[in-house]
This record gives sequence, structure tokens and C-alpha cells, in this order.
Amino acid sequence: MKILLDTSVLLRLSLAEQTLSKELKEILLGTENLMVTAISRAEINIKVSVGKLHLPVPESVFWDELISRLQATQLSFDTAHAARLASLPLYHRDPFDRMILAQCLVEDLVLATTDIMLGSYGVTVVN
Repeated sequence: MKILLDTSVLLRLSLAEQTLSKELKEILLGTENLMVTAISRAEINIKVSVGKLHLPVPESVFWDELISRLQATQLSFDTAHAARLASLPLYHRDPFDRMILAQCLVEDLVLATTDIMLGSYGVTVVN
């Protein structure tokens, strides 16, 4: 099973927040197929630039250390993912979440998220 971490889960794991469920932590620590997306990196950079997120180190260092620590595979956002956006219903309006959902649907990935609404798109969700 390949699991794509949404930005919220990624940040909670990386900043050692204790807000993830025990079950989700066990699933994530028990899999060798963790994936992170360029979409999350873009979202993190936007949050930093507008002052909604403060990182302990520069973003490039933060990202590289995170990928290394999680031993995660990085997933780029491509035209197939962008095309899939057109057919997503508007259950959820966050553009970053919608792009991540499109990636999960195209790549047949499980989504690790704290947002239970994202399961309504037919994506397998762990939370």
C-alpha cells in the first residue's frame, strides 16, 4: 500500500505535534511506501510567505530533512493530475486538497489525512 501524506499530516509529523491519532501514527510508521507531493511543498511555502507557518529552519532544509527522515518518495504534480481535477465534485473547495485528491485518484494511492471529508471522493483514507 502506497500512502500519500496530505500537508496537514506531513506538518504534524514533522513538527512533532501530538495531534495525530495513535492508529494513524502506527500505520505511517509501519509502512515503507510513504509519499509526499510537490503540492504540499508549495502549500508550505505559501503558508510561510504569508506568515501562517513558522519553520524552525529554512524551508529547503526543512523539506530535505523531512524527506530523508520519513524515507518518503516525492510525487510531482503532472498534467494527468491536473486533468483529473475537472471531474472532481465540489465537496471540498481547498485547491491544495483537491490537487492532492486528484493525485491519489490517478496514482491509486491511499491518503493519510485528518480531514474526514476527503473520503467522500472515493479515495481510500486513513486518519
